[in-house]
Amino acid sequence: MKKERAISDEPDLGGPANPDAVSPPETQAKFLSLNAAADEIGCTRRFLETRIEDGELKVFRPSKRLVRIKRTEFDRWIESFSSKGRVAT
Repeated sequence: MKKERAISDEPDLGGPANPDAVSPPETQAKFLSLNAAADEIGCTRRFLETRIEDGELKVFRPSKRLVRIKRTEFDRWIESFSSKGRVAT
């Protein structure tokens, strides 16, 4: 005798199976605010400001107070800290 598949009462919302999956590059913002960038990597805005002051992280500054980080620059900066296959002990 064949088993019947259970049908879920929950509607299919069309989202990814893994909600933590990273969005495709074309849907990500081209520029990040300092707060958004800090939230993304779990640090403070001040930590990023210090990296900018040290010249470690390049930013787009269209006015005196408005600061944005280009997504590609932010990703490059993060990659510069990758372990390159080494395992931390």
